[in-house]
Amino acid sequence: MAWMEWTEEYSVDIVKIDDQHKKLIGIINELYEALSIEGSKKEAINKVIGELYDYTQYHFSAEEELMRKFSYPQYINHKSAHDNFIMKVVEFQNEYRQGRIMVLSVELIQFVRDWLFNHILTVDKQYSSFFNQQGIK
Repeated sequence: MAWMEWTEEYSVDIVKIDDQHKKLIGIINELYEALSIEGSKKEAINKVIGELYDYTQYHFSAEEELMRKFSYPQYINHKSAHDNFIMKVVEFQNEYRQGRIMVLSVELIQFVRDWLFNHILTVDKQYSSFFNQQGIK
């Protein structure tokens, strides 16, 4: 069983974005698994953290492009939340590379899970009806 599961509760009613959120949940599950396996190689964990960073950048860019294209009124606040998340992931990456593995493992996985679900349920859900009215589904 996966550590994080997608449910329809997290849907923002935009297929492309929902699919990207599902992919992020998959990467977070990979990270959880890598961090949970005793004796996991540092390179493997670092690779998944890098994948999380890269895919998050991709996903945030896709959301922000829609927001700019349709002049979403909360764009600045939404982008700021994205930027803060990216900075935190980079901070975790740096700490991991410096050897703070045990503490980092718990902090990272909890932060990423909690941030993603909270962000989807409170921030991303706000744009659902706006984009649906623009014909984005």
